[in-house]
Amino acid sequence: MKNKILLTFSTLLIIFSCNNEDQTPILPTGIIESSKEFYVVRDLVELKLESSSLVEKVTWDFGNGETSDNQIGRVLYTEPGIYEVKLTLTDTNGNTNVLNKKVIVGQYYGYEAILHRISNGYDETTGDVQLQLRNSFSDEEPFWASTVFENFNFEDLPLAIEIDVPLGGGNEYIVDSPVVRFIETNTGITLGGQGASTGYQYFEGEFFVGGLGTYSIKYRLVLPEE
Repeated sequence: MKNKILLTFSTLLIIFSCNNEDQTPILPTGIIESSKEFYVVRDLVELKLESSSLVEKVTWDFGNGETSDNQIGRVLYTEPGIYEVKLTLTDTNGNTNVLNKKVIVGQYYGYEAILHRISNGYDETTGDVQLQLRNSFSDEEPFWASTVFENFNFEDLPLAIEIDVPLGGGNEYIVDSPVVRFIETNTGITLGGQGASTGYQYFEGEFFVGGLGTYSIKYRLVLPEE
């Protein structure tokens, strides 16, 4: 009799355990993939989900206050840093799971600007010159300006100026920040840099600029430390 009671109890325990296992939800899973090991400020960051389960809905949290429900996560970071991206997966049964990924965003910094040639049509041979960096083509105040080079002889070009400022984004070609002007301080005339055709292109550690005159900016890439 005792053996029968133990056998019955064991059978019920097995059935109860099996029922509990059957009720445990299978969470949606996957991996967040990116095409780059790191990005640079104003790069377009694209993140894709490689999923091994049926996912009905995705919700991205990019770690900078922005979110998205698109299948491919796209975001532009405006500040360097290490961002904790969270991706919430929801399957057809309403089960959810959260995936995590770190996105490293660096910044280009200029350390030397070189004026190679001033604008055609500027007739003076000497003058006081200054390098200014701005965020637009307007007449807003520069966010950085060099010392004034007094009585500079333009026949002695190129002129190299030490700088330490962040440079735009990581795109191969950008047409906005930063706007660079070499100006003649006595008259305010722009000697090089700003013009309707001004463009910026990164190439082999140097930031080439066309427009009024010609000049370049040498830069280095700085990545945030974990």
